[in-house]
Amino acid sequence: MEKPLVAPANPRFNVTASDDPVLADIAARDPHVRVLATDSVLAALMAAMTSNSAWDVVVNRQGDRLFLDKRDGGPLDYAPVNENAVPPPAAAEADINGAEMLAQEARQATRRMLAQAAPPATQIDCPNPFGAEDAAAYRYRAFDLATGDAPEPCLLAVRTDLDALSPGDSRVLFVRALTQHDISAPGAGGALDWRLRLDSQRGAVMATEMMNNAGKLARWAFQAMVAGADLVKIGYIIRTYPRDNTRHSLLGFQTYRPAELLANMGLSEYNAWGIVKALVDLCLQLEEGRYVVMRDPNNPLIRIYAVPPNTFDDAAAADTDADAEEPAN
Repeated sequence: MEKPLVAPANPRFNVTASDDPVLADIAARDPHVRVLATDSVLAALMAAMTSNSAWDVVVNRQGDRLFLDKRDGGPLDYAPVNENAVPPPAAAEADINGAEMLAQEARQATRRMLAQAAPPATQIDCPNPFGAEDAAAYRYRAFDLATGDAPEPCLLAVRTDLDALSPGDSRVLFVRALTQHDISAPGAGGALDWRLRLDSQRGAVMATEMMNNAGKLARWAFQAMVAGADLVKIGYIIRTYPRDNTRHSLLGFQTYRPAELLANMGLSEYNAWGIVKALVDLCLQLEEGRYVVMRDPNNPLIRIYAVPPNTFDDAAAADTDADAEEPAN
């Protein structure tokens, strides 16, 4: 049954690893913590082979530690729409069916869905370190990246996002939404009309989305895996009217276990951690400083560039002054 999204969007902060006070405290207490990151950054690295759009991660090499950061307002702050479609949405800035406006629309619609359909679990394992205004819940975890013959651990400390607790059994949920815009517009990827087909052909609808949004779904699956979520709930959001990108309705949810979603997409947890470890091992050999790891926009390559130490600092300060908020990825 179609439900209009009428709730205002809850604020969702996405503070980068270098600015997270809990990660800083974890690093101060345990000298074996060599790498600090957030789940959105880790998931982007893990899903690198499925992504068709450009993104970047800022690597801060400080002493014997790595901080894997995102740029405020950068590509990791927005979940692309139909990035794997052939052809993908155009890069036209003023087009409501262009890539940039579709990503902004998906962010806003997802926030409103979370506020309306998934009452926030503001505390699961620990208090929210960013204040009561932040509607997300967080779980901090550590993973050992050292191999069996390593003389000591190499711990990765990560902040993960969680969204809700299921009623009754309190299972931890990771909740995101797929959005459908104008299916006649370029870049729609041959999607079925969800209003007509979702109930009767849900498998075909999801199979199409796994082709058109493989990168985004892979990131979500890896985020849920890293967070230790019990279930992934994926909402289906449509425009109330195809040419109006401000009003939306929720058609329903589809639920997966994280391992099940990864298997359905042919993704391997082992390979994903292999990508992270290879990059960490490489970056730990770099000299102290700041670097950018970039997914090449034209080729399936990841490149690493050295940049001046104050690169991006002015933009980050401006975003902090503006009290910037970030979407659920």
